[in-house]
Amino acid sequence: MKTIFRILLALLAIVNVYMLISIILFKMMPLQQSILSQLDSLKFQLQLVMQRPSLIESRIQSANFIPFYTIRSSLSTHMGPSQWLNLYGNVLIFIPTGVIIGLWKNKQRIATAALFSFLLSLMLESMQLMLLMGSFDVDDLILNTCGGTIGACFVSLLYLLRKHF
Repeated sequence: MKTIFRILLALLAIVNVYMLISIILFKMMPLQQSILSQLDSLKFQLQLVMQRPSLIESRIQSANFIPFYTIRSSLSTHMGPSQWLNLYGNVLIFIPTGVIIGLWKNKQRIATAALFSFLLSLMLESMQLMLLMGSFDVDDLILNTCGGTIGACFVSLLYLLRKHF
């Protein structure tokens, strides 16, 4: 039974990472694009970057490396739908990652989920920057890490409740 559970978790993890890539890099177009067309898009972006590396330089200049800058500016103004989506969406899309890691790991599940979520988010944010498929924002790292941590906390809470009842 444990082997089947581990296999299912591994499959869920693969689907989860695919969905995160589709949402973050391809801007929520997973239903409109096949995996092959997404790979073609990545190939095109790589060719573009290779031909014009100066494009990355301009993306770096417009990136947000100041922690809480985007979060603070979103909260200090009347938030429109795009700010709500950015703020809460970045947390929500990483909760499944934390749940999967929380189910996978028995010890230190919260710390592991936080670290894995941070590293996965860093990889995706860096890919956005390097492939010119979005903008790098350190606040996304913070929000994504919070989402993964919330997911692992939820699993920990369920295990605690299960022990007491």
